[in-house]
Amino acid sequence: MKFVKNILFSLLLVACSTPSVREVRQDPSSFGIQDAMLDSIVDDLCNKQIVLLGEHPSHAFGRSFELKSRIVSRLIENCGFNVFLIESGIYGYLNGTPPDLHAAIKPLWSETREFEPLIPFLAEKVRMKKLWMGGIDDQVDRNDTYARFQMEKDLTSILPVRDRENCLVQFQGSEMLHYPVSLPATEDALFGCLKEIKRKSRTQEQLQMAANLERMFLRSFQRERGAISEEKEWMERDRSMFLNVRWFLKRFPKNSKVIVWAANSHVAKAWSGSSGPKESLGSLMQKEFKGVYSVGFTAATGSQSMLGKPASPLEPAPADSIESKAFEGSGDPLKYLNHDQLTAYGNILTRALGSKFKSAPLDQMFDALMIIKDEHSTHSLKPQ
Repeated sequence: MKFVKNILFSLLLVACSTPSVREVRQDPSSFGIQDAMLDSIVDDLCNKQIVLLGEHPSHAFGRSFELKSRIVSRLIENCGFNVFLIESGIYGYLNGTPPDLHAAIKPLWSETREFEPLIPFLAEKVRMKKLWMGGIDDQVDRNDTYARFQMEKDLTSILPVRDRENCLVQFQGSEMLHYPVSLPATEDALFGCLKEIKRKSRTQEQLQMAANLERMFLRSFQRERGAISEEKEWMERDRSMFLNVRWFLKRFPKNSKVIVWAANSHVAKAWSGSSGPKESLGSLMQKEFKGVYSVGFTAATGSQSMLGKPASPLEPAPADSIESKAFEGSGDPLKYLNHDQLTAYGNILTRALGSKFKSAPLDQMFDALMIIKDEHSTHSLKPQ
């Protein structure tokens, strides 16, 4: 319970001045998703134990962000979901100090107009002790000021004086934490420091930070040496995210109802690569936990833009793709396909898995699929 209290205290100061927010709402005219349509989607998800909400792997679909935000707020407000985990760095959720949620969530979400209304809603629920939050990625986000500038000092402070300065130099020489670096970190020395930090950790949070840094650095050094394939590196990152989900859920209230926000490629419960089946966050969670429900997101037409980049049109959906077939004879702005409907489509072309249309057995990958008819690019909160 000490960990839970730390998390609540960490977010309290951010949330205490936030006005009451019952539900995230956007201008209905910007999307056309009416309450009745949204209610039917939420009703289908309401009784699930763990809901994995995906999005296109490009993280560039603004209306998906809008829709997901509205679903998240309703699941928390109306269905008793009390844990929200997101594909952001874990470090800002472990340091025991009040974080800024805009910094604790990756800027590709927190700095967009489509996601930002969700932040005060989440903060208020934490303040009311109705919600627990965590980041599940071992990667360091560029806006995470704690991970980039303070964490190394906190972790090395637990070491003997004779080792402290050397290890601080190693952290400061890592391009994963500092941009640019003046002196590259030495692999053996850096891992030696992390091993010693793990051995001398005074709290489970310190141990978890060190374990995540170890996994992140290992992939980085392997990549530099050409000792890991892109596919293997992807799986190792997903395995790390799974370990973080499991770590959080052991510390949050028993039988919590959980929302995980991540990309389609992570939440998919089955995934095939060039060398065969790939282990994803979703597949590992399916094996470990009961009641996991994975929802993918895709779009038929429109535009896309990752935060701060120019918008570009989406490739037109082929007539034999699920993005086209789902809207045949329909003027709806959104289609929500359940598992039986996905099974009926069988192996079918889709853009849900990347930039190119590929044939995939979507019913094996997702329990449901959201298809937005007309996507739009994300909009930055900062002047460009």
